[in-house]
Amino acid sequence: MIILYKNIKILYSKLKDAEHSLTKCKVLAMFHVWMCNNCLEDSFKKDVIEKNLYEIWNQIGTPWVKVELGYKIAQILSKECTQDLARKYVEETTILRDRILLSSISCVETYSQSMTLL
Repeated sequence: MIILYKNIKILYSKLKDAEHSLTKCKVLAMFHVWMCNNCLEDSFKKDVIEKNLYEIWNQIGTPWVKVELGYKIAQILSKECTQDLARKYVEETTILRDRILLSSISCVETYSQSMTLL
C-alpha cells in the first residue's frame, strides 16, 4: 500500500504536465476517490488534489464543456467517501448550466446545424 501511495504521488506530478484539462480533471477525481478509500487522513488529498481539481475545472473556458465535465466529476466523486465533494460539483455545475444558453454538446450541435440552414 505504501509503495502504491508513493507511486500515486509520482503519477500526480506527471499528470500536472498533461495538456488536456478534461483528462486531468477526470484522473484527479479518480485519484481523489482512491485516496479517500485508502488514505483517509491524508492532507495531500484535500490540500492538493481537491484544490487542483477545482482550479483546473474552473479554468475551462467553454461553458458547455465545463458543465458536462462538472457532472462527470460529480459522477466519479459520488462514491461513499466523496459524496460531499460530488454535491459541491453538482451544485456549482447546475448554477452554471442555468446561466448559459447552450449547456450541452447536443444544444451546441443543434444550434450549429440550424445556423447552417439559414
